[in-house]
Amino acid sequence: MNVFDIIHPECQDFCTDTFRKVLSGENVGRIEISFSSRDGRKIVVEGEASCRFIDGKPFNTRGIFRDITDRKAAEEEVARLAALVRFSEDAIIGKNLDGTVTSWNTGAQKIYGYQPEEVIGRDISLLEPKDLSGETHRLLEMVKDGNPIESFETRRVSKEGGEIFVALTISPVRDNFGKLIGASTVGHDITERVHMLEALSESEERFRTITSTVNEAIVLADVTGRITFWNKAAGHIFGYTREEAVGMNIFQSFAPPENRAELMDIFKQFITSGEGFGIGETREYESVRKDGVRIPVELSMSSFSIGGHWHAVGVVRDITVRKKATEALRESEEKFRTIASTANDAIILIDNDGKVAFWNRAAEKMFGYPESEILGEELHMMLAPAEYKEAFKKGFQFFKETGKGGAVGKTVEMNGMKKNKDSFPIELSMSSIKMQGKWQAIGIIRDITDRKKAEEDLRKINTELKGFAHTVSHDLKGPLTAILIAVDTVKELVDKPRSTETGEMLDEVVKILDNNVKNASRLIEDLLSLAEAGQQPVNIYDLDIRNIVDRIIDERKAEIERLGISLEIDDDLGRINGSLAQLYQVFTNLIGNAIKHGNGKKLVITISYLGDDEEGSRRYLVKDNGKGIPEGDLKNIFLPFFMGEGGGTGIGLSTVQKIVNLYGGSIRAYNDNGACFEFTLKDLPGLPEEK
Repeated sequence: MNVFDIIHPECQDFCTDTFRKVLSGENVGRIEISFSSRDGRKIVVEGEASCRFIDGKPFNTRGIFRDITDRKAAEEEVARLAALVRFSEDAIIGKNLDGTVTSWNTGAQKIYGYQPEEVIGRDISLLEPKDLSGETHRLLEMVKDGNPIESFETRRVSKEGGEIFVALTISPVRDNFGKLIGASTVGHDITERVHMLEALSESEERFRTITSTVNEAIVLADVTGRITFWNKAAGHIFGYTREEAVGMNIFQSFAPPENRAELMDIFKQFITSGEGFGIGETREYESVRKDGVRIPVELSMSSFSIGGHWHAVGVVRDITVRKKATEALRESEEKFRTIASTANDAIILIDNDGKVAFWNRAAEKMFGYPESEILGEELHMMLAPAEYKEAFKKGFQFFKETGKGGAVGKTVEMNGMKKNKDSFPIELSMSSIKMQGKWQAIGIIRDITDRKKAEEDLRKINTELKGFAHTVSHDLKGPLTAILIAVDTVKELVDKPRSTETGEMLDEVVKILDNNVKNASRLIEDLLSLAEAGQQPVNIYDLDIRNIVDRIIDERKAEIERLGISLEIDDDLGRINGSLAQLYQVFTNLIGNAIKHGNGKKLVITISYLGDDEEGSRRYLVKDNGKGIPEGDLKNIFLPFFMGEGGGTGIGLSTVQKIVNLYGGSIRAYNDNGACFEFTLKDLPGLPEEK
């Protein structure tokens, strides 16, 4: 057998080189090589190799070796352990029985911050916190008594003074004879773990505190739908204790029977992906309590994964009260809208920006704006006449901030503006309400046009009565007094002898009696005309207005010719169903007024039929080219007994207005190169008689 057959492969090259050196006579000294045993084991040997020479030539080689396999294994193990100690991340510290540090590895340097030369030879207690003084020596005494320390968790202090949490394992160190000569401490830094556990503990404590005090049910369910967590509020809402609820299937126990299968199908998606089933959303469901009562709930869902399995967290709110409140609010709003829609007054809600937020049907009818056009628009810009807008803006700014204002809590009269820009009188009652921290205004508006007209009519009636009393007591008293005096004079003259002088005096007295009787009669007729002007006539006829005007002109023909008045009259003045006496009063007063107030120049009187308006009223104009009506008299000219500059009783134009109003019309006076009276008339109701 060749010796190289048993040399281990890893030593083949080394042995070849060594053999060459021996053959050359070189002394190779002590060598280590490895052989392979018959059973394949590696055998490490130590020895010497030499060569025998004869006649200066190599004759044979000799090697003497001893087996050092076990020793080499032990040395390698020691080297390995030394490397482990030296480079371990844990702090490995050797110390004598009195606590003096004898060794200090790299891990100890990293954990505690000291270099080996700073601690070797010093007492291990330098690592103790003040509150744990003497702890290391007590542990060392336990080791001396034969009680090794395993995973003892405590605190130590680094070179910089920082607190370090460590888990210590302390083992005895003995010599070759078994004598205890020291101790070895392995310290594992558990600071991060301790802090994590503390944070976890705090988090769990907060979680328990929160979940036990909130009013919402907090429920955790695993991948099978089984409940794993159940807080106190869940017990209050559903009636189950924690012990009863944990382990129950959330679908089988809390979903209505008709929904369970559907919910289970939805939950299958959640099992595989952690999504679906309302995750990340808030939805309303119907749930079942322990007593079988169904309740509305609001559920907010989220998911988390533990060990690769999805779990669900649900926050459940019992919204029974909210549902009832919502329903009550809906009913209340429905009642409000029903009442508001049937109310005769306009009801308007204005938000904090002054924009219309509610607008009822009466408001539509009153102002002419449909709801679709006015909602969201600024109220003051839409409904306030121009003269109010600036004041409204300033006042509303104060209202926005305080909920107060000049009109809040009061009822005030002002003018409103319709869609067609017509201004009309309104009565506004205003109140304020705070919603979502902002002031809003509620206005109830009443159209007081009719009331104002009634008040104006009453004022006119009172003025008329006052004028009537004045006329009766003053104007009528004058003629009567003159008549009485004349009567007394007649009595005296009758008793005297007849003479020329007496006859002349009687003639003068008769003239006085005649004039005053006529004046009194005319005044009484005017008063009667005024009193009867607004009364519905008994007989109604189909009347040709041109015929009535021609009759009036014919009656005053001599006066018209004497004054040289020109007439411009439309051939066709239309027809009216009404009273001949009343329509005669209208035109005779207006024509007489034109004749009376001429300015001395050639007077022209125009009577025109202006056609019918949209409402079917006949429109007329009676105009002259005289001096016109004084501007100060225009607003009072139709008041009863207002005489103005022209004198007279002041009854004629008042009578005209009353009749025009009775015929559903209106009349206005203005100046346009003379006095103008423009008015409208409608047919009186009732079938006309033949005339």
